[in-house]
Amino acid sequence: AQARAFGRELASRQREHSALTQTMTARVQAQQRTIIGLEGTVRLADKRADEAETRTRREARRANEAQERLSSLIDEVLMRQTTSVDAAGRPAEEDQLFHSSDLPTVVDLLAWEDHAHGLAVEDLRRRHA
Repeated sequence: AQARAFGRELASRQREHSALTQTMTARVQAQQRTIIGLEGTVRLADKRADEAETRTRREARRANEAQERLSSLIDEVLMRQTTSVDAAGRPAEEDQLFHSSDLPTVVDLLAWEDHAHGLAVEDLRRRHA
């Protein structure tokens, strides 16, 4: 009787052990899948960061080149202005157009911008009132 009870108890413990082993194996496998997925995510993030860094360097280089072109164009315009003044000290014909009073000044443009902004604000207030 004692041997049979021991055998039943042993069989019960073996079933529990088997269930525990299966559960732990499933958890370890799930953890491994999660780790592999996270490693893939990290690699993808690293790749995107490298691409962004490359893009940033390329855009910085383009910005520097544009700044250099702008500087050379400004130098060229300034040089043309100084050489276009004739012996009497009058600007050449194309420079007279540039200095024409018909063109709006920066102050005029800023005033117009303030006026347009004020109208837009009034329009928004009317719509929401």
